[in-house]
Amino acid sequence: MQTILRRVIQNRTIRTAAIIAPHFLKIYLRFINTMAYYKGWRYVAFLTGFVGFIGVTLYPIIISPMMDSSEYKKIQKVARKNIRQEDIQPGNMKVWSDPFDRKKPESE
Repeated sequence: MQTILRRVIQNRTIRTAAIIAPHFLKIYLRFINTMAYYKGWRYVAFLTGFVGFIGVTLYPIIISPMMDSSEYKKIQKVARKNIRQEDIQPGNMKVWSDPFDRKKPESE
């Protein structure tokens, strides 16, 4: 059991989360305490600003790449230009092929 816990603690993601989580908890508690001071339209404005800030922050990270993935496809083509998939296929497995023999669209 202890070896499993050591492996989990040594995992970089878990350590990072353990470091960052108290910081976000502190911010969340400050947010909750601040809401008690606002009443009426100021409360609505504060909540709108907070939600808007989260939206503006997450847009370039999550929403924009999902809506237009052409930039990432170009980067992927350049990065995989000299790689033959047959050479890197694990376990001498056959490269995936369409079982229904559909033709690829010409746009790609």
